[in-house]
Order: sequence, then structure tokens, then C-alpha cells
Amino acid sequence: MPSSGLVLLGVLAVIAVVGSAALIQDPNNIRIGYHPSSLSTGASTTGKSDNLELQLSLNASSIRTGEAVNISLAEYNTLSTANNVTASNDWPVPGLTDGGCGTVNDPIGFEVFYGYYTPSNISAARSLELFSPGLRSCPMILSGISSYGFHPHSSRADVYGSCSSGLCFAAEVSSGVVVRGYWSGGFLMGSSFHALSSGVYTVVGGDEWGAAAYLYFVVT
Repeated sequence: MPSSGLVLLGVLAVIAVVGSAALIQDPNNIRIGYHPSSLSTGASTTGKSDNLELQLSLNASSIRTGEAVNISLAEYNTLSTANNVTASNDWPVPGLTDGGCGTVNDPIGFEVFYGYYTPSNISAARSLELFSPGLRSCPMILSGISSYGFHPHSSRADVYGSCSSGLCFAAEVSSGVVVRGYWSGGFLMGSSFHALSSGVYTVVGGDEWGAAAYLYFVVT
């Protein structure tokens, strides 16, 4: 083959590699445009009327296959005074959780999706099962929560609801998880653990007042 032909093939190969790096393949076999320059390890969003800031963060925006990513989520009171917020059920994305038992008594949760998603198409995505199927020991779940009394400039809140004393307990409204992979299968039929494969992942954090924050990380 003439040397000019070899040069042309080399150029085409480089174009093919660069082009594949700018696109990802999601679980539904849809090619979605992706821009690595948009990666960040922190995101937050403030509710329109409750003066609460939902804070989502990752320890890294890029990891290698076999490594883990740490996800942290917290609800922060931006006021310098106490902030009593009535409980709601306006979750921005279904299925949000802060552990193997769901959101339990917390008004916040997160999910991880394989692929690049935004608020406009997240409803078509299916999240990864981060926790092993099976029996779990869960904390006491209140039958009803009426409000959260957030401390000044803090993520700590007093929880009020179905308790005879009025105040049920005080706790940090925050959660975190180390994600190394996901589970498939079920408790009765058997389950399997899968390490995170190469590609782009979407992390969504949300609260029960409708706020949502999005972050992305890449596995190479």
C-alpha cells in the first residue's frame, strides 16, 4: 500500500478514537452526547422558599475500573436562625435512597445511573442497585413526620412527628456511600455483584421538597 494510504488510515483511526471518547452508550442503547469539560466534584441547589441548600459531592470525577467513588449528600440550612420546614412528599426523582433501607426518616436521597442524564430525560433512566439484596437491619421508622427544625447554619435538624413527646429526635440530615459497583438479581433467586464498567455515570441527589442536584463521573 502507498505510504499516503497508510497516513490516511492513521488519521481515520485517530478521528475514530476521539469521536468515541465524546459519546457514551447508555443501558438503553442510546448514544448520548457528553462533554468531559462539564465534570465537577460538587453541586448544590437551593429550594425556592424553604432556605435549604441541597449539597451533593463526589471525591473524584474520574476513576479507574476497580476503584470506588465516594458520594456525600446533605441538607443545609442557609439561615442564621432556626428554620422549621413542614414535611413534604415532592421527590424530584422516584426511587431515591440513602441506604439499603430507603430514605427511612431522612428527607434526602440519591441514585446512580449508568449513562449521561439530565432533568429532561432522567425519567427514562433506570438506577443501579447499590445495595446487596437480602434481609437488612433497619433503624426505627416513624409512622409519620410533620416537620424538620433545622439548626442555624447547619445540617442538623430536630425531627417532629408521631412521638408522644413532640420531638422525636435530632440528627444530621446527611448521608454518604462508597460505590464500587452494583448488584443484579434478587434475594430469592440469587444476586451477583458487578464492578463499575468503563463509561459515564450520573449521580442524582434530591430532597422531599423537590430540589435536585446532578453530578457526573467517568470510569476509565
